[in-house]
Amino acid sequence: MGGYSSQGRGVGPIVFERESGVWDKGFERAGAGEMRRGSYSASGSCSSFFQMQLAIMREKDALQQLLKIRSKGLARLLGEMAGPCRCNGMRKNSHLYHTYRPLDLPLEEYVESLLSQYHDAGAIAVCAAAAIHRSVADTPGASLCRDQLPRLAAVAISVNAKYWDEGAAGEGVNQSAAARCGIPLEDFNAMEISFLSSVAWNLSIPSDDFARWALDIDGGDASAAEELAAAALGVRALQQPPPPLSNTSSWSSGTASTAATTAASPVAGGAG
Repeated sequence: MGGYSSQGRGVGPIVFERESGVWDKGFERAGAGEMRRGSYSASGSCSSFFQMQLAIMREKDALQQLLKIRSKGLARLLGEMAGPCRCNGMRKNSHLYHTYRPLDLPLEEYVESLLSQYHDAGAIAVCAAAAIHRSVADTPGASLCRDQLPRLAAVAISVNAKYWDEGAAGEGVNQSAAARCGIPLEDFNAMEISFLSSVAWNLSIPSDDFARWALDIDGGDASAAEELAAAALGVRALQQPPPPLSNTSSWSSGTASTAATTAASPVAGGAG
């Protein structure tokens, strides 16, 4: 499990430290060796290439479908957590005052625009929902106002993205989120620290809780998540390296055709 750096409690954005070996999600790259001249003309090579492109397209489509479902679900859960109160009485010299102005677009679309920056958007949405619930539940007397929801969603998504997503790290995440919120970066950083303090600087989530929150966000229908998992499995199967060439003979066209057929077969059953 990753953790916060010792510098995380300062005024700047939070940067996570990642322990080696923790973030490997099974996407092993194929061998980095060169293509041999004989393999270019091997029967089945072209077919294998297009099978890979098709599998990647299926994975992207499944990811986009899950993104829309999770964005809608997270917006719905946020609405259910909030009460009817508004925050017009916030002092204007508070760094949170500027975060309560109404959105000019539906909350669902706003959440989707925040999540769309990350590859693991579906998982980040689930972790953000769990963290927001903990933030309110663990703070005596706390309640959510509807005007708070967009900026609270932005903070929860950004901190969970930096914690869980391999491609998100550093100050750029906060800069992007602050720009979408329409507030200064310094204010967003202060909101981040306040939010993390409310969850005791702990973003971990047990697997059982993750599954429960995922079902809540998905409305009880896990088909989109299952489709994405199957599509990702198909891509990983096609990323396996070809059989090694022997010292005495080149990779024959028959071997290439067999390898392409074997690698392509999981896609038909997994992502179809």
